[in-house]
Amino acid sequence: MPEALRILRDELPNINVMISSQYSPPLADAISKGNVDAGFLRRERGVPELAFRLLVKEPIVVVLPSDHPLAGRKAISPGDLVGETFVGVSRTAPVVRAVIDDYLKRSGINITPAHETEHVVMGVSLIASMGGVALLPAYAQNFLTQSVTSRPLKGDAPTVDLVLGYKKSNKSPILNLCFRDWTSWLPHIARNNLANELFEARVATEIIKHWIGANLSNVGVALAIRSFHLVNRALLIAQGEMH
Repeated sequence: MPEALRILRDELPNINVMISSQYSPPLADAISKGNVDAGFLRRERGVPELAFRLLVKEPIVVVLPSDHPLAGRKAISPGDLVGETFVGVSRTAPVVRAVIDDYLKRSGINITPAHETEHVVMGVSLIASMGGVALLPAYAQNFLTQSVTSRPLKGDAPTVDLVLGYKKSNKSPILNLCFRDWTSWLPHIARNNLANELFEARVATEIIKHWIGANLSNVGVALAIRSFHLVNRALLIAQGEMH
């Protein structure tokens, strides 16, 4: 987070930034109620009033103790997780949980979690202390300690979308400016590796640069940023939906 803020302040020294840490479902609710103009979140269900624009598809990876026997492999099959102390994703992250559950079901694997984690930092702690394994979004690699590592899944790994969500009926000129040249700045964002802890900072910087390029005053940009919540994955994403 300090590095993310440094990037924003170095490039845009006259703006005020407010960062909000929320799980994805309540963030979607805040956007629906008009409390937030837009946010980085998961593609939540049951909110037809919202529109989502895809930023990137993030792969699910295996997170496990560094000294675990499976850590010696380059990639891990879902069947290798059977019999392990499995750390599942709680219902606070319904989209991620559904992606993982569907993947295990399609793989013919039946695993009952021994523990459930509400966010990535908690998950890493459980893995380190319980010697368990987990399937988590790739951004979890930003929070690994020396005793915890990650490995890719063999074959076609499942992915979870990171999207920019906003209310369809929101007529904010800030949103209109942001989306007017969406295709011009999206490719730059998509090229960034999601596992990089500066991802959201780069996304936000691109959006803010676009606003400034549209000749908004510094005050106007500051007000816009106040209403544009960066989902804090604790940041990046970890508490703003695994969430």
